[in-house]
Amino acid sequence: MIIEDRIEANVMIWQERMNRLIKEHGDYVISNVTVAQICSGIRGVPIQISDISYVDPSSGLRYRSYTINEVLNLLPRIEGSRYPITGAIYYLLMGNEIPTYAKAMNVENEWKARAQVPQYVYNVIDAFPETASPMSMFSAAILSMSSQSKFYQAYANGMSKDQYWHVMLDDSLDLTARTNSC
Repeated sequence: MIIEDRIEANVMIWQERMNRLIKEHGDYVISNVTVAQICSGIRGVPIQISDISYVDPSSGLRYRSYTINEVLNLLPRIEGSRYPITGAIYYLLMGNEIPTYAKAMNVENEWKARAQVPQYVYNVIDAFPETASPMSMFSAAILSMSSQSKFYQAYANGMSKDQYWHVMLDDSLDLTARTNSC
């Protein structure tokens, strides 16, 4: 799987960088948080480290250092489409590079191979009353598939923490494939 190979090429670098950050700066206090900030949705409070996205004060939201307009212009698209291939966006976010058309289509093909939604998921959705909110049904459908989580099974079997990303990627591909197929 091309996306897995791309992530694997970066994982050691990412893990080493995070371990170094914790070792060298683990006790450093980044922010004091007030009750008002918490009540307002933690606006302006640094609460996480992310390589995937951040909000630049002058240019707004960035994904893998690209602005939204850059993402829309740089990612491959199917001829005649105004928007990038969804698999290209996934590849950028997960693989940390602008993919070629072929790499984006590889993700799309991976999703096609994983798109079968189990019948029990439809049974869960059908069990809701007609007045239920679509988001409630969607959430329940997603949660119902946790029994097939490769991460959960690997974690329960004692998988090494440095290998979690393999099964998390598998679960991510399964869920995105299934949500796109409905």
